[in-house]
Amino acid sequence: EVNPPVQDLTMDQILADYQDVVNENLGSHFEGVLKDAFGKKYSTYKDYVTNYQWDLGEVNDNNEVQHAKLTFLLENNNNATLYVYNVDFNTPVGINNLKDSLTLSNTTATYSQAYSFGYDASIQGTRTELVNAILQNAITDGFDYQNAEVIFKENSASTDSQLGTIRRFMLIVKNESGIRQISFDIQSADSDSALINKIASGKYAFGSEDLVEYTNLLDQYVAVENENA
Repeated sequence: EVNPPVQDLTMDQILADYQDVVNENLGSHFEGVLKDAFGKKYSTYKDYVTNYQWDLGEVNDNNEVQHAKLTFLLENNNNATLYVYNVDFNTPVGINNLKDSLTLSNTTATYSQAYSFGYDASIQGTRTELVNAILQNAITDGFDYQNAEVIFKENSASTDSQLGTIRRFMLIVKNESGIRQISFDIQSADSDSALINKIASGKYAFGSEDLVEYTNLLDQYVAVENENA
C-alpha cells in the first residue's frame, strides 16, 4: 500500500487550524534561543524577559517560511533599562513543519540588540499630570495609553529653531498591542503646571515610533507571552 503524499498546507490553514500547536512548537525553542543569546548570563537574564513574539514572515515558492524572526523584550530591573532584541533565523522552515516536527537552526541565527532605554526607576509614577498631558497630545490614533505601563525620563534642555529653549521628555508606552516610544519637546517653563499650559497653547512638538507591534494570527504572526511576565 502506497501512502498518499503529504499535502502542503497554506499559512492561512496552519494559523487557522493549528495555532495552539504552532504556539507550543515555537515556544519550545524559546529557552534554547535565550541560552544562545545570553550564554553564561542566561540564568540571570531569563527572568527579565517579559514578552516575546515570533514573526513568521513571508512564504517562498517552496512553501517555506523564508525568514522567521523572534523579538523579545527584556526589562533589567537592576540597571533600570529596557531592551528589545531580535533573533533572525536564516534557514527556511517548511510550513508543515510548523505543526509537525519544527526544528529551528540556532547556528545560523543572527542576534541583535534593536533598542535600549535607560531610565530613573525612582521617579516612575510621579509627575502624572504632565505625563498624561503629553500622552493625550502625542497619541491620537487609538493606541491605548490609559491601560498601559508608561516609563518616562527627561533629557537635558536644548534649543529648537521653532520653540526656542525646550524641555525634552522621552516616554515608553507598553500595552497589549505593542511598545511605542515618544519624544516630546515642550517650550521651556519652570514648573509642571506651566509646562502643561505650554502644551495647551500648542508650544510643543513630538515624534513617535512603534518599537514592537504585537499582531495576531490572521496577519501571519504568532504572538506568545512569556509566563514570567
